[in-house]
Amino acid sequence: MNFKLFVFLILLVSIILGCSLIQQSFEPTQNIPNSFLEIELEKEEIKSLNFIFHVFNDSLGNGNFQDTAPDIDWLRGEIRGANQFLSNVEKPIPLIGKHIKDSKIRFRIIDIKFWNSNNGAKAQVYGKYDHKDLYREFVLENESLTDFEKKHCVHILLSGIKPRAYGGRNICMTRSCKDGFGFQNNVLYFEGMYQVYTKEFDIWGIGAHIAHEVGHGLGLGHYEHRLGPCTSCEGHEPCPLVGCNNFMESNDGGKGMTECQMKLMHHLLKYGPRDSTMINPNSRAHYLIKNPPIKH
Repeated sequence: MNFKLFVFLILLVSIILGCSLIQQSFEPTQNIPNSFLEIELEKEEIKSLNFIFHVFNDSLGNGNFQDTAPDIDWLRGEIRGANQFLSNVEKPIPLIGKHIKDSKIRFRIIDIKFWNSNNGAKAQVYGKYDHKDLYREFVLENESLTDFEKKHCVHILLSGIKPRAYGGRNICMTRSCKDGFGFQNNVLYFEGMYQVYTKEFDIWGIGAHIAHEVGHGLGLGHYEHRLGPCTSCEGHEPCPLVGCNNFMESNDGGKGMTECQMKLMHHLLKYGPRDSTMINPNSRAHYLIKNPPIKH
């Protein structure tokens, strides 16, 4: 055999064997379901999302929550209230599928940060300095935040402005990100939470409202609007437009959620946006259950 041909064959065999070894080394260690509907909720472990509150006062430190025990205890209490709901889920109306009482999703506070900023205190949804500017300056470009805090926490921004009505929303920084579904940007913005704390007006409970906004971040649309894969009544007619006792109703929702909603949230937190039926293929929700460093 020609020596050059022999050498060529040896090299070719080596490359084929090498590629085969490389391919084997990248095989996944677990089988990922093709659909979120394959999630077995009974076998899922509790998943805790990391939260950081950002409280904005004016430059003198006035106008919003203060770094004092009563205010901090109230904020922490609302997260405890959300977790009480998430661990004691009521039946939605109508009941489709099984009623599963514990969603096995929890919220944990990593930190409560206080900032003195006139811009931050006056930030609005629309304006010269809006909620996106707030997120950009105090999260994305904030050198005092750790890499873990920036990437693996949900940031709840609380401006000091007195709004016309209390409300929360997911912040979406790009046009391709539809309504914040899927936590492409891991941030929530609430106007008027301090006014609720001071009882200036009475609204939907804060803990339930935070859970509702997180639901959007985990791929769920408004229950009665048929947005997303877990549509209103899941294909059953007629569907009540109000009084569904579902936490994803658009206004003053209840404390129930469907089996479908739970499966979707767990799939996104566990595997990321691998299911083609997800609303946002760029979701980073699975970043948010990373365990915090020991110092936290």
